[in-house]
Amino acid sequence: MNKRNSIIGLLVIAILILILTLADFLALHDIMREYVSPDIIAKIGISGGVQFPEFTQCVPEWTMASVSLYGRIALLIAAILLIVFALRRTKTT
Repeated sequence: MNKRNSIIGLLVIAILILILTLADFLALHDIMREYVSPDIIAKIGISGGVQFPEFTQCVPEWTMASVSLYGRIALLIAAILLIVFALRRTKTT
């Protein structure tokens, strides 16, 4: 692996992390606006079988937040490994 490929790999990883971070922000912003927690509703005393619309559970947004977290972890591990390999290669040449 040469330095150019390492730099390109790190650039791709950085761009993917940026995209995931922006998607995470958008998902969490939507959750802040729409999420209705059944636990909170119970604590404030609303009962009687109140049915909230399905979108208030924010399932896609929570899924995106989870995918973003795991994706960023994987990409950061890949970036660390790329840096370690590049440093090892630099020492030997």
